[in-house]
Amino acid sequence: MKNILLAVSAALALVACSTAPTTGGGIAPNLAQTPAQVAAQICPIASAIVTDLSSPLAPLTLGEKAAIAAAGPVISTACALGTSIDLKNYQNLMQAVPQLIAALESSANLSDQAKSNLFLLQVIVNAVAAEQAAKAGAVQTVTAAPSAPAASTSTSTSSAPKAQ
Repeated sequence: MKNILLAVSAALALVACSTAPTTGGGIAPNLAQTPAQVAAQICPIASAIVTDLSSPLAPLTLGEKAAIAAAGPVISTACALGTSIDLKNYQNLMQAVPQLIAALESSANLSDQAKSNLFLLQVIVNAVAAEQAAKAGAVQTVTAAPSAPAASTSTSTSSAPKAQ
């Protein structure tokens, strides 16, 4: 129970720190995390999960063991000490970790520590996904904005001759 409370506290702290504060003018600064920063958050937890559950004594199903066997090398490669996180490593990591989470999240055979680590890993992955979605939404809003005035301008010019 203590580990779960610790994980929830850490997750809430992570979410609180990942929200973008506004400047005096109310404009949020660009605080997008680099792939290396994301990996620095994900790697210790993902590596611990893979290491702990790779033991032949871990009471896992064949499907769970297969998921760990598939994700393990990707996580080990991306998270190796001294590894530069390039786009390929980052993309591989961001595909392997959610697959690992999906395979293990309903497992009845995980220890409390493994459940806490899995929960914390899910919170981090969700925060990264939300950040990426918000960034994509901001780009989409900026590109969509110029078309709105053009539509209203054409409407006002077309309605002006009707009024005369």
